[in-house]
Amino acid sequence: MSGCKYSYKLNAYHDNELSDEERHKLEEHIQACPYCTREIERLQKLSELFKLVPIPDIPEETLVCLHQSLQTRQGKGILRFAEMLTAAAVLVFLVGSVLNLRMEPQREIYDSGWEQTVLTLQVDVPSTESPELQVTEWLVANLSEENENE
Repeated sequence: MSGCKYSYKLNAYHDNELSDEERHKLEEHIQACPYCTREIERLQKLSELFKLVPIPDIPEETLVCLHQSLQTRQGKGILRFAEMLTAAAVLVFLVGSVLNLRMEPQREIYDSGWEQTVLTLQVDVPSTESPELQVTEWLVANLSEENENE
């Protein structure tokens, strides 16, 4: 047998990271599965070998340098991220501007001419009385009254 469907849980079992229920079920499985039994034994031997390796003392000066280097790199990472976001925003702005310039201006579907009338304060009387004309006349009359009162 080259493997077992429960082998992915063996590291968590060895490191005591499983719940009590999962641990109990896996222990029952390990007793019946030769592959998992061998893998647990290998993990235990490897752990014992790591325990034999001495951990060197790191001088205080080295630790301070490491901490400063880490803080500098983190700050640079944030700045680099901000630079990338800024570049992306500028790119979106430029592409939008170019597309906006290339697009034809949209013509109004309904051209009543009331804007021109209000801006120039001149009324061209059409042959029929339209609601737009009535609103325009009302605006012109009100503006004229305000100007006279001042």
